[in-house]
Parts: sequence; C-alpha cells; structure tokens
Amino acid sequence: MARTKLSKNEFIDHKAALLILLRGIPLPEAPTEVDLKVYGIMQKAADTIDKYVSLLEITKDEVGILYNIAFIKDEEGKHEVAGSLGEPVIAQLIDAYFFKKKDELVRLAGNAAIKKYVIRPDETKTRQIKVSGHWIDKSLRYNYPVKTSVSQPTLWDQLLPPTKNKLVQEGVSVEMVNRKGESTPLEYTHYKLIDCLYVLLSEKSRNVYNKQSPDYYGGEEAMQTPIGNSPMFWINLYEIAKIYTGGKRVAGTIMETVAGIVEDLADNPEMKVLFRYQRSRGEDKVVIEDYANIIKLLNVRKYKNNAEIDNEKGKGYFIAMHPIFIDQIATKWVSYPHDITDRMIDANGGSKVPIATYKLRDLLARYHSSKEYNPKIIQDKLFYCIAEKSMINKRRGEVEKMYERAVETCIKIGLIKDVHVTMAKTSGEIMYVFELHKEWE
Repeated sequence: MARTKLSKNEFIDHKAALLILLRGIPLPEAPTEVDLKVYGIMQKAADTIDKYVSLLEITKDEVGILYNIAFIKDEEGKHEVAGSLGEPVIAQLIDAYFFKKKDELVRLAGNAAIKKYVIRPDETKTRQIKVSGHWIDKSLRYNYPVKTSVSQPTLWDQLLPPTKNKLVQEGVSVEMVNRKGESTPLEYTHYKLIDCLYVLLSEKSRNVYNKQSPDYYGGEEAMQTPIGNSPMFWINLYEIAKIYTGGKRVAGTIMETVAGIVEDLADNPEMKVLFRYQRSRGEDKVVIEDYANIIKLLNVRKYKNNAEIDNEKGKGYFIAMHPIFIDQIATKWVSYPHDITDRMIDANGGSKVPIATYKLRDLLARYHSSKEYNPKIIQDKLFYCIAEKSMINKRRGEVEKMYERAVETCIKIGLIKDVHVTMAKTSGEIMYVFELHKEWE
C-alpha cells in the first residue's frame, strides 16, 4: 500500500486538525478555506483514532502521545499518515499504549522513535464503558408488595394516553400490563448479550470523550426518534460472538446461538418492554414512555468493490439500540470495566451467569458510579430486586443461594470488597452493608 508523504506545511496542518478533532472543537460557523482544508486532510487519520480510543477524558499529554502514534516516522525520517498503515495496526498500537504493553507497542510499531512516548510504568489508566443510568434503573425495576389499606392506582392508570393506545394496538391487555408491571423479561443470555452491546457501543461510537457533543456515545451515527437519539452501529456475528464467549474460540454453532439471541431481542414480540422513566434538566421534567424491543436491526452483508467482506464473517447487523441506553448518559451513567464480559465468565466459573448475579452487579455498579461505596440494602428488597419471580413463588431459600453466588462473583470481578449483615434500626429488618472497591476498573 502506498504511503502518504506530507510536506512540512501539510504536517503542521495535520497536527492542528488532530488536536482540534480529538478535543471535540467544532468548525467555526463560517469556516475559511484553510479550516476546511485542515479538517478534510486530517479526517481519515482522526476517524481511525476516534474509532479505537475509548477514553472518558483526554488530557493534553495524551493528545500529544496520540499525535506521535498517529504520525510515525518512516526509515527516512519523513512523516506519514497513520491511517495508511491500516486500521488493525492502529488499533493494536493504541491498545498497546493504553494497556501499558511497552514491548508489544515497540514491536508493533517497529520503530524506536516512539519508545520515548510510551507511558511511564507508574501511571495507570484503563478503559471504562458507560451506559445510561436510565437503562440500569429500568432493568432493576421490580414489583415489591406494599402492605396498605389505601387503594393504589394501577400501572395502567398511571400511563399516558398515547402509551395506552399503543398497547391496545399491540394487543396488550390491561391485566397483562398490571401483572407484569415494569419488570424486564430477560433471560441470562439476553443480559450477557447486552453486556456485549455495551462494549461494542463504546468501541464503535465516534465520540466517547466529549460529553458536551450531541454525538456522545451515539454509535457510528445516531437516529433521531420522538423520544431521543438511538445509537446505531454495524456489527458482524463473529465480533459480537467473540465478546460473548469471553474471547475464546468462536465456532459456527456459537455464531448461530448469538444470532438467535440478537434476533430474539429485536423481533420477538414477547421481548417487548414497557419503558417508563423521567428525564430531568434542572427544574424541567419530561416523562418518557414507550413500548418496544430494546434493539432494532437490519440484516446486512458488507461489500467493497462488489466483493463481500470476510466471507462468512461478513454477515452482520446494523443495530439501533433503544434511546434509553444513552439518554442523559453525559450526566447520569453507570460505568463498567471494558473487559466486563470476560470477568463475568471467569468469576462465575462458566458462561451461564445467573440473572441474579447480573442484577446484583448492576445494582452495586449503580451505587459505585454515584460514588456511594458503602450502600445499605434491606434483605427483602434486595431479594425481590435480584429474583422477583422466586420471591413471589415463596422460594426464599433458593434466593439466598442465588444471592450468595452473586456476591462471590461480584467479589471476584473486583466490585465488592466486603459485605456485612446487620439490622435496620427503625424496622429491625435484616440489612446488608456492602463495602465496594473505590477503584473498580
């Protein structure tokens, strides 16, 4: 592949554009020809970097290091656009830098000139992924029995007229709405796949560092809907199956299984969810209601020059996640380590992670992201949260075992440091006091 050589002036333009793009500074309202030239000439290299660097913030030092990775000198000392090296190479270079693999970075670069830009061993930074707190709140919602003699309005009574009309058109009865409540009908495979979508959303979003930008965690592009932006990105079955298996070998049967789960979440009417949450901005509050599957997809095959890409690995989906996954993510979010799927499988001792474990993890991750490192939770409410169906069926002993296993897993993934049992002062109920690792990453 021919490499693009840059003149001194072009090199300066590239550097300026890289700094501008990485900091998320928009073009001026009336850009000059020079402005347009700078942005145009740098777009390819900047897009390549944007695609692979998952940072919550970028410091000036990190911008400088990225710049030096993006413009590696060749043997003659001339500068070249990193994009000409190919996206896989750039991905490995940047991953190696951020994971402190100094030897691997130097080997991949094949260039002693960048050694001085490798991060010092005593500096640490790992990648985090984010999801909107509205989705986590929704996925943790449960129906807790309330003992009162006062008549309470049903869920149906509380819904907005347009939502009721949509439910009627979908053939959903009033009885079903009130019986199911706002709980989310997911199996453990769905939770596992949603974890994969968290990772892919972080990796494929064009912007995961500038919170003020409207495309923050917006995927490759965002689709506007009446209730908010829906993040969209293309995936092939192989890449999502690779995450689903925790990085292990992907067989054809696994890809078929993953395809079935994806299509179940998108197309199965039984998997439709009643979304109901409140978006707050200062004193303004907006109630959001929707009844839909959590993702939408279009089955596609990717082509280049009329040739299908990657043969059997080319089949994939253009996924649109429900807007709730990124709604107000800049101010209300829950963070997870980038390798959360691998950790869950390893800590559980197998790929079939129980639903109760996912729910306890999400509940505590929500506290952690709110900087509440010692949450106190009444046992009865916690048990309904992680295993509502079993509690309704009065299988408390079964739930206690689920809880113990979930705690063990959450300790192994580094979230829980310790947990104590005490009694609530006012009610005398059993209460758990969790001690979370502040530096969970």
